[in-house]
Order: sequence, then C-alpha cells, then structure tokens
Amino acid sequence: LQAHFLIAVLWISAFLGALVSGGLDSPHIFWFFPPAILGGILLNWSIGPIYAVITIVAATFLIVFDSTLAANIEPELSPYLTFIRYTSLTGVLVFLLYYGFAYGMQLQRAVEHEQATLKALAQSNSLMRTVLDSNPLYIYWKDTDLNLRGGNKAFAGVLGLEDTSKIDGLVDADLPWETKEQSLYRQGDRSVIETGEPMINAERTQRRADGVVMPIRSSKYPLRDPDGNIVGLVGTYQDISEEVDRDAVLERNTKALELLEKIASAANQAHRADDVFLFALEEICHYLGWQIGGYYRVSGDGKYALSSNLFYLEDETRFSYFPNISNRQRFGLGEGVPGLAMQQGRPIWIENIYEEPGFHVLRKSDKSVVYAAAAIPVWV
Repeated sequence: LQAHFLIAVLWISAFLGALVSGGLDSPHIFWFFPPAILGGILLNWSIGPIYAVITIVAATFLIVFDSTLAANIEPELSPYLTFIRYTSLTGVLVFLLYYGFAYGMQLQRAVEHEQATLKALAQSNSLMRTVLDSNPLYIYWKDTDLNLRGGNKAFAGVLGLEDTSKIDGLVDADLPWETKEQSLYRQGDRSVIETGEPMINAERTQRRADGVVMPIRSSKYPLRDPDGNIVGLVGTYQDISEEVDRDAVLERNTKALELLEKIASAANQAHRADDVFLFALEEICHYLGWQIGGYYRVSGDGKYALSSNLFYLEDETRFSYFPNISNRQRFGLGEGVPGLAMQQGRPIWIENIYEEPGFHVLRKSDKSVVYAAAAIPVWV
C-alpha cells in the first residue's frame, strides 16, 4: 500500500503541475488526466491486477506514444511534460519493483512452506516407519493388482530381505510361499478387494525364506482413498507356533488323562489281570500310534522277561510273524528293550533297534517292518 500511495502522489503531483502551468484551457490536459488520477486511485485501492495493467498501459502510452503531444506542446509546458514522463516512468518502475519484491517474498514464503511441509511429511513417514518396524506383527500392503507395495521389517525378514524398500513391486510368485499357500492367499486378497469386507483371524501356514513352515493367524483389510474407493489392501499376521504348541501339549495331556481313566476303569471292572493288561496295551498303542505291542512278564527268579502271549497287532495279517518270534525269545537283564526296562526300572526308547547290540527279536529279513521300539516297566 505504501508503494501504491507513492505512485498516486507522484502522478497526481505531475497532473497538478501541468494544470497550474497550462490551466484548464490547455488542449492536452486530458492526455495525462487518466494515468495520473485514475491510475493512482486504482493502484492505491489495490482493487485488482487488471487495474494495475490499465495504469501501466496508460503510463506507457503517455511516455512512448504521445508524439503529437511532444510536437505540439507549448515551450513553456515542455518541462512539465518531461516531469510527467519521468514521474510516470518512476511510478511504473516502483510498481514493477514493488510487485516483483512482493511476488518474490510470496514465492519465498511458498518455498519455505513447501519445505516445511516436506520436512513434516518426512518426519511423519519416519515416525510411521519406526512404528511399523517396532510392531511384532508382520505387516504388508498391496495394490488392486495384488502387487506388494511395502511392508515392515518383520515382514521383510520372513522374505529373507534386509531392506524393506526391496518389497515394493514383488508379486506372490517372487515370495517363498508354497504354491498352495500362494493360491489361498490370493483368493483371500481378491475377496477383500472385490467385496470391501475384511478377513479377520484366518489361520494358515506359511513357509519362510529359511524353509521353516510356521502356523499364522492372518487378517486383511481394504485400503480406501479419501473418496472411499478401494485402492488396495493391508494385511497383518502373527506367528502362533507357541500357541499351537501349547494347544498340542494340552491336547496330549488331556488324552493321557483320558487314557489313565480308561485303564483305571477297566482295571476296576476286569476279573483277570491279563484282561487289564491286554486292554491297557491296546489303548497305549492307540495313544502312541504304534502298530505292534506286547506284554512281557518277569520270570520267578527275576532274571528274565518272558512273553505272555498278549499282543496288540494293528494288522494281524501283516504282523503275524511278531508273536511267533517273541514267544520263542526271553530277555535277560539289560538284553533287548524289555531287558533294559527291567534292569533300569524306567521307560526305554530305541529309535533304531538294528543299531542296538543284543537286540535279537527280529530276523534281518524283517528290517523293512520294524525299526523302533519302546518298553515301559509296570510295577505292582
């Protein structure tokens, strides 16, 4: 506004000077009336850029194109014409300098604002990255074509990547997932994108880059733009191996208790000890998933384990040889699986019976059938 006021003062002064010298009867009074009065007022009010343009055009006309005025002006008015020209030129220059400086300052403020915005955005992105990478969940996001666009550090680790920036652009075929896993994952992705409905706590398996297959609990949510259009999805999942292990232990313990209850109930109802032992043998084999089981008694002198001719055979035709071989054998203390259990008084487990010295129940021709053995001492 100060520059506008200065321009108005200069131009109005030029007009007044000419008016005093030439009077109202001067034929050229109206040549400098519009730029001096109208231009100054409009600039001073700052009504708008169009009025500034009008003023500049008027001043330029006065300075450059008024050759008729310059040729016909009376000699005594010539100094005033020169004064008007210089003041008009000064006004134009002041106008240009002012607006140039103003626009320069505005541009500088815009640049500073843009820089501040970019800095704040970078800080926000850094904070978001820190939050994502600190999250124990595996997090990723995809576009509507199911291409990966990013993920957190935990997810990059599953893929065998050290840098999260390398996730962008990968597709399921680039990942270590098994083929059936890829198909299942993409089916869920398409459902979320096409229906807009999230998928919550779906239990799956996933093969990591190191080859380990882990059980996971996965959720997927649609990503929307400000207009509500679906532009992709974000997925999260967690490793539930410990939870599955706890459930497996709980299930085993529950089954073990059920086994003991069955055996105890059978013992209370049975009339012969052999009936109890045979029932217990079948139930233990079912519980452990074993195909063959046998019950051995300790000899009267306590030196041998002898077959009682009580056996459990999952397939009696396939394993019919086992009772015949066992009934012909006796195990001394420390000999074979029964002898070791009798000697040590604790359960014995042998993963490969053919690597154990003194194990001579089965012939070599039977190696393709039986490999491992266990024996559990029974105290009465």
